[in-house]
Amino acid sequence: MEKSRSRMGNDTMLGNGVVGILSESSNKWERRVPLKPSHCARLLHSGKGKTGVARIIVQPSTKRIFHDSLYEEVGCEISQDLSECGLILGVKQPKLEMIFPDRAYAFFSHTHKAQKENMTLLDKILDVRVSLYDYELIVGDHGKRLLAFGKYAGRAGLIDFLHGLGMLADYYSHPENYSSIFHDKIAPYASGIVNCMYWEKRFPPLLTTKQFQDLMRKGCPLLGISDRTCDIGGSLEFVNQTTSIDSPFFR
Repeated sequence: MEKSRSRMGNDTMLGNGVVGILSESSNKWERRVPLKPSHCARLLHSGKGKTGVARIIVQPSTKRIFHDSLYEEVGCEISQDLSECGLILGVKQPKLEMIFPDRAYAFFSHTHKAQKENMTLLDKILDVRVSLYDYELIVGDHGKRLLAFGKYAGRAGLIDFLHGLGMLADYYSHPENYSSIFHDKIAPYASGIVNCMYWEKRFPPLLTTKQFQDLMRKGCPLLGISDRTCDIGGSLEFVNQTTSIDSPFFR
């Protein structure tokens, strides 16, 4: 969405030619940046007449993937105060106090679907006549989005989901209600097993002695086992001795 043009100087997105880079505040894990130091160097050293950028002010940050000094080295200024900037860039939504009147902003606002949690931000943007360039709504000639979250964002979300499922399971509270299916679903097809799982006596074994014997009788393709846990009679119940650096194998 866009309500008005920046009123800081000329009637363009860049406004007065002073660009600000926000210190991300939406969550403590955010390390991404809207502009890398190399981008800033190109904007600053190509000349204002060509890029429209005269200065770049970067808010200091200890979690940003690029250290503040890397921005200083290419000519950026480090300052908490972005009030001089006509265009202010971020990755995610800034704090409300960082929304200055009559400026242009670019970030993922998560407001165009009327997301309830960000309506206060949208109200502030409208109230103080801000021009918002929402990355999610920037499209090319054929209507395809030019900016989007990449595959790693999806993977991170999946990891969180799997972690949540693990927290819901009662395996750690009631391991006696569970039994291993490793001997039936995986071991019959494995030529090598590397066991690195944490195990305590209250947990069911990954592979019992009897299950291992049954596998051998049936002619499974297993050639060897590396038990990195080194739990004698543990998750691999039939492992009854340890190895040494000098003698790392036994039959």
